[in-house]
Amino acid sequence: MHGRERELERLGSLLAGARDGLGGTAVVSGGIGSGRTTVLGAVAARAGSTGMQVLRACAAPAEREFARRVVHQLVDPLLPGGRTEGDLPVGAEDAALADPVGLLDRTTAPGSPLVVLVDDLQWADDPSLDWLVELALSSHERPVALVCSVLAGDRGADRRSVRRLLATARDIRLHPLSDRATTAVVEEWIGAGSAPGTAGMFHAASLGNPMVLTQLLSEAAASGDDTAARTPVGALRPPALLERFARAVRDLDDEALRYLRSVVVLDEDGDAGTIRRLSGLDAAAARTARARLVDAGLLLDRDPPGPSHPAVADVALGPTDRCTVHAEAARLLHEVGRPPAEVAGHLLACTTPLERWAVHTLRTAASLCLAEDPVGGGRTAADHLRRVLLDGDLSPAERGSVLADLAAAESGYAPTIATRHVAQALPLLDGPRARARAIAALPVGAVVTAPAEVRDAVRQADADPATAGDRPLALRIRTRRHRLDEQTPEGLEAGCDRLQEVLADPDAELSTSAGQELITVLLHGAALSGRVPAASVAGLGARLLRIVPAHELDPTGALPELLGLALVAADRAGSLAHRLAVQQGAAAGAGRSADLHALLALARGREVRLAPRDPDAPVTPLAVALTATAVVKEIRIRGTDTDTDLARPRLPERAMHRLRRSGAASAAGDLPLALECLLDAGRHLDHLGWRNPAVFPWRGRAALLAARLGEVGTARDLAETELSLATSWGAPAALGRALRVRAELAEGPERLRLLRSASAVLADSEDGAEIDRVTVALEHCPDAVPRPGAAGGGSVPPRPVPRPVLAPRPAAGAPAASAEAPLGAAVAARAGSSRSTGTGAGRLTAGEQEAVALVRAGASNQQIAQQLRVSRRAVEKRLTSAYRKLGIGGRGDLGPG
Repeated sequence: MHGRERELERLGSLLAGARDGLGGTAVVSGGIGSGRTTVLGAVAARAGSTGMQVLRACAAPAEREFARRVVHQLVDPLLPGGRTEGDLPVGAEDAALADPVGLLDRTTAPGSPLVVLVDDLQWADDPSLDWLVELALSSHERPVALVCSVLAGDRGADRRSVRRLLATARDIRLHPLSDRATTAVVEEWIGAGSAPGTAGMFHAASLGNPMVLTQLLSEAAASGDDTAARTPVGALRPPALLERFARAVRDLDDEALRYLRSVVVLDEDGDAGTIRRLSGLDAAAARTARARLVDAGLLLDRDPPGPSHPAVADVALGPTDRCTVHAEAARLLHEVGRPPAEVAGHLLACTTPLERWAVHTLRTAASLCLAEDPVGGGRTAADHLRRVLLDGDLSPAERGSVLADLAAAESGYAPTIATRHVAQALPLLDGPRARARAIAALPVGAVVTAPAEVRDAVRQADADPATAGDRPLALRIRTRRHRLDEQTPEGLEAGCDRLQEVLADPDAELSTSAGQELITVLLHGAALSGRVPAASVAGLGARLLRIVPAHELDPTGALPELLGLALVAADRAGSLAHRLAVQQGAAAGAGRSADLHALLALARGREVRLAPRDPDAPVTPLAVALTATAVVKEIRIRGTDTDTDLARPRLPERAMHRLRRSGAASAAGDLPLALECLLDAGRHLDHLGWRNPAVFPWRGRAALLAARLGEVGTARDLAETELSLATSWGAPAALGRALRVRAELAEGPERLRLLRSASAVLADSEDGAEIDRVTVALEHCPDAVPRPGAAGGGSVPPRPVPRPVLAPRPAAGAPAASAEAPLGAAVAARAGSSRSTGTGAGRLTAGEQEAVALVRAGASNQQIAQQLRVSRRAVEKRLTSAYRKLGIGGRGDLGPG
């Protein structure tokens, strides 16, 4: 009995008085679940332990119409022969009712103290109540203690006989348990070693109500969570608790029930006047109903009042009643001038047809949601607008307008659905300006994959002079036109020309959200084509990143994806990566968000694991760039390669498919197929105009594959083209990588010169992995190397880093080697391996080659991990794999560098 010590002490003094011949009456009162029955049980146990005779009865609502049911429960055990089911001893009722005190004198031992306990007195029948009143009036002169319990707030407690008995009794009110008492109960259930804060969670959920507390503890224990540390205690709804509250609600009178339902429906929107008006009660009746519900433990005594537990709200109304009361609440709140958001919440909770005022309220609330919270407000706004579409009486033009608003709300989190709603809205709208506004709601990231009729509408709206007078609207239309034209070289060229104009005076566009959106798309187009210098793209992108609102950097949205690709191409991805890490806690989500985080990491030389790609996901330029980068860096792309993309007519899907096939073929050792697929992908990308080697570095990879296969001319042409494009673009990472690839195909001083140039260029790069590759290549590049068969016929020392161009084509049926395996041959030669380069070292991955080269230079595993910016475990795995492929026992077999 934690927390009930004071009440039991008062009842103990009543028992002591009865033992001394001076009894009395006490009433234990409290709301639902306050522990009245438990207290009476404790009194019975204490009385029995002291030798007192105990008589107990419990009233019930179903027995209220049966006369003297409580009396019979008390006196029948005292009568000679007891009582049989359905058959009372003759004269028992008359004797008991005529003289209750005399009956007790005749049926109990003389002078023996007696305790009479009656639970739930409010449900007792009237004759039994009269009998108990007579007993109470005489108990103070006799060794009789009468203890009853009453449910406070119950309408049965207002009967005259109950009030007469209460007037003669000590009132013992049961209050909620304290924090300390709750903690003691919780520790009894789950042990004293529970997680910190567990007792506090249960106290907050139960508000100290013993019944609620024990039901929650029982439910938590049944769920298998013995500490409740991971259980959402406030969300638990034990069935027994719901049933108890439902029974209490059924017993309420009409006025109290209407008041309770009004409180539940209005929730935080209800003040005393609004609750009274919704319940239809006058001021006095409302005060009485509130006091009764508070006493019963169904309402909290606060302003505004609220349910004592969420389970009360769950059982207070059925589905039909809930809908009706919410509809009435919406109208009432609208009439008294409450904010649209409050009214809209009630309109969403019902399914009645919407009148004109309700349609206007929901649309206004949706607009306010987006204005106040552009990120999280979209879903709420969409809920409001869907309700309008479902139950509003709308004309075709109004329906089109609502669909356009719905698309604007959905564009941030469901661009594909938003695009579909724009397509549905366009035929319903009247006039070019209305259609232009609908097109402006089209998500920028979904323009390219929109239906053909939507793409045509974008082009028509861009050419229509009707939008010229509204500059922000015209800018948004032009932005979507440029995004649409990123699929052709001519469209990309037009976008780059527009970007050059913006670069001359960027402040005009940076000052508006529509202008910022346009700049983002133009920078993205420039990154695809490489037609505008990287320095200009990086500078404008950095300015845009500094001023863009935080909510627009949701990584699942279009702006981070488009701007991210531009900054990656310009070798300035760190600023966006840091901003996203701070804002989103560095958590990469799924789909486009995961692609963005992966590309940002690769651009800074970090190791990543690519998640399997959803075959139904749209193929974006960022996804293609990520795949191309992964293929070049020989990163495994998980997931089964299928021909799904080949069934799609768009070139990006075909390019993606061929890139993935190239990566899979290279991993399997099929270098001819890998080169063929890579060249196919490159042709698709060139046809699109996506020629920037910073994000589509396929030419360098193809050059090394061709060199490995002995196609020297093809290799040099690809490398020269890559170098020319990288020089034109000017980003350090792209140029340094192109110089390194060109150096792999060169000899002697030319090779050294190119590597030194790459090292100098990469000094300003964020790509740490590319810097490490060039550093390793420089460490193993002598100042000059004579050609085989040179004049003088002297012996030619083995080159530490053999060039792929000199490697022979693998024999038919022989396993092919990696395209970037120059270090492997030197390692095999130094180790005296009996295996050929083609069967052992030639299969080393780029990471394994780097690790082996550093081992030969004398570096420890920890130093290698720091140099390559990977974990020590990753270094150990690379070296173990390399030793196995080389057929050696460990680093001692590699020889000195």
